[in-house]
Amino acid sequence: MKKNILFISPTGTLENGAEISITNLMTHLSDLGYQVFNVFPNIGHPTQKNYELKMTSHHITYYKLEILNWWWEESPSFLHGTTMDRSFFYEKNINEIRTIIAENDIDVVISNTVNVFQGAIAASLEKKKHIWLIHEFPKDEFDYYTKKIEFISDSSDAIFAVDGPLTHKLKELFPKSTQINSFTPMTNFMTQSLTQGESTRFVSISKINDNKNQLELLEAYKELNRVDIPLVFIGDWDSDYKKQCDAYIEDNALANVTFLGNKEQPWDYVTDKDICVFTSKVETFGLVFLEAVKYAVPTISSNNEGYQFVADKFRAGRVYPLGNIERLKEEMFDYLENFDARKLEAINNSKLLKDNNPNYYYSSLIEELQIDNRKNKVMDALSSIVGNYNPDYHPFQIHEKFVSVYFSDENNQFNEKTTLRLPFRFKDTFVIKVPLGVKEIRVDLSETPNFFNSFSLINQISKQIIKPKISTHVEIEEVIVFDHNDPQIVYNVESFEGKELLFSYELVSMTKILKQDYIEKIITFKNNELRDLNQIQDKLNEEKASQESQFSQLENQYNAIVNSRRWQITTKLINLFRRKK
Repeated sequence: MKKNILFISPTGTLENGAEISITNLMTHLSDLGYQVFNVFPNIGHPTQKNYELKMTSHHITYYKLEILNWWWEESPSFLHGTTMDRSFFYEKNINEIRTIIAENDIDVVISNTVNVFQGAIAASLEKKKHIWLIHEFPKDEFDYYTKKIEFISDSSDAIFAVDGPLTHKLKELFPKSTQINSFTPMTNFMTQSLTQGESTRFVSISKINDNKNQLELLEAYKELNRVDIPLVFIGDWDSDYKKQCDAYIEDNALANVTFLGNKEQPWDYVTDKDICVFTSKVETFGLVFLEAVKYAVPTISSNNEGYQFVADKFRAGRVYPLGNIERLKEEMFDYLENFDARKLEAINNSKLLKDNNPNYYYSSLIEELQIDNRKNKVMDALSSIVGNYNPDYHPFQIHEKFVSVYFSDENNQFNEKTTLRLPFRFKDTFVIKVPLGVKEIRVDLSETPNFFNSFSLINQISKQIIKPKISTHVEIEEVIVFDHNDPQIVYNVESFEGKELLFSYELVSMTKILKQDYIEKIITFKNNELRDLNQIQDKLNEEKASQESQFSQLENQYNAIVNSRRWQITTKLINLFRRKK
């Protein structure tokens, strides 16, 4: 019987070898009849739509989770929000994965990177088998996870590492009692031929960043001094590192260098006349190198452990000592001078891959899926208290707070003696019976600022909506914000004496508040409001100054008239006639 498998993925994109490899595994398992589910973070990356399309086209159910941080705190990723904010989201995401496991009757959870931990915890709390796949070599930016080994070992029922140097290294680091299995990352086995090229180019396929080390290739290209040979980079980039590359190109007048950016199918942009050059500092395996072998592209690579393993296993390409610009330049020169011979070698090497099929790459892992061998884990004991809560609710929003309803007296003042007081909840609806003689009611939604999705007052019988006479809220992007202490809403209920009204309200979840930066938006709103008030004040001051100037001019004109000789003679004549009367 085929099982239900849930993958926990690191990015939900198609920009790195680990994700590409495991999505190939997911589609293969789906083709074999497994029910495959996938969880990944909603990060809005340009390749995420293509990633989702790949899931949908292979009948894989996926869940995009709203996250603040997805990887371990110590991992090489930017930390968003505060420690408390991130803890809230970690707990929220574990809860969501637990719910997915329960609702879909998941049998096995697979964490597809050492960098995420939520799936391991959720699987343990739901008493499900968990498999950890490790792609990252424990050095440099990933050295941090050597301190997580005890947790990784305890929370896994099986651990698989990329075949080669990584597997050997992890066997040294993990306890002897922990078995480390291995797998070969799966390349895409679509039948596709490279386009026919007109001339030879050097091509580098990878994300442009410090680890991929493209500056080393640029330096060798400069020393090669073959400006007639184009150098093409295919892949997304880290902005700061790309600026370093651009500066080097400009400083050295390298006019034949092109950056194509991220491409969903990068091999569509490689021809049968091209030479691939890979210069990474650290690689666990090197899936793009394996794809170059499959497409019979002559390849030069650095001698990091991952590339060296692929080169040895498939007798592919030439390696140069990492950091040795002179040797890299020499290999590039040799490939240009002997292209036909290097191309024939690549064609022969590619046959090693074409004889294989997908089952070869993950056979041991697929066998593991069928084994029911879940062990008891330390985390199991926390099932009732970890990741088991309403992720939209947070206690400080409502703790020890009240909704107060005040009724006006004969002087239309709100009287404390007749106050209706109810506990403040995340969401609530309650009845307000309007006493005779009451013209207005005031609803105080606690005594502190807060965020609401909605509030309303309606006639219980007719369902008529009663609009507030006064409310101290503002609206920011469809969210109702009471940004001062003592939130108040005043209603005229003179025509509803003796009737029952329903008041409803619902808070905005803390998840949404933290995720969408509403605090910053309020500050911006207030700053804009203050700016508008200042502009109004400036305009009033200008109008006042203008009026004062006009008055002063009129006063001067008046004084000029009444003090003039003509005015004085006229006045004396008028007075004379008056006396004669």
